[in-house]
Amino acid sequence: MFCINCGKPMESDAAFCPNCGKARVNKEAAPVPVTVAAKPMMTNEIGIKTQEAPGRIFLLVTGIIYIITGTSSIISGVIIDMAGQALGGLGGMFGVQGAGAGLGALGVMFVLAGVYTFVIGIMGIVYRNDLGKADLLMILGIIALVADVVLGITMDTFTFTTVIFLAIPGCYIFGAFRNRTYMRKS
Repeated sequence: MFCINCGKPMESDAAFCPNCGKARVNKEAAPVPVTVAAKPMMTNEIGIKTQEAPGRIFLLVTGIIYIITGTSSIISGVIIDMAGQALGGLGGMFGVQGAGAGLGALGVMFVLAGVYTFVIGIMGIVYRNDLGKADLLMILGIIALVADVVLGITMDTFTFTTVIFLAIPGCYIFGAFRNRTYMRKS
């Protein structure tokens, strides 16, 4: 038989539970306690137990991809800007004159897009288990998705590569959405 208070086994003729000390209510055997599976717990960076976030893998993988692509975009932007400076003399980061001005502007766009991509990659990795940041991560992912769509439309480059690059923010948003849904259920 089991104690109706703590659920631990106890002798059938015992008047009190040897585990919690609660008096037995009646001589009938208490039913076996039903246990509900607890949500998985994990320890965060500062040692506090938190629930596992279901979208954490999506945010981790896409975060790593964003860091890599953001870094390459920043490097490409700097190289493009340097080419603009070489071609146009004043067409660098802040120049608006000369033949290289277009390349300089393109280089600036690459750098800015790379910085944004790098930042959301870092945030996706850092906040992948933080259910309270799910809304923020969803907004950042939606901005990245909209930027990719606009870029694909304006450059008239909807190709297989564009579809792949739309899948990355899609997975990022999905991971944040899973965390958000999980947080709202908890």
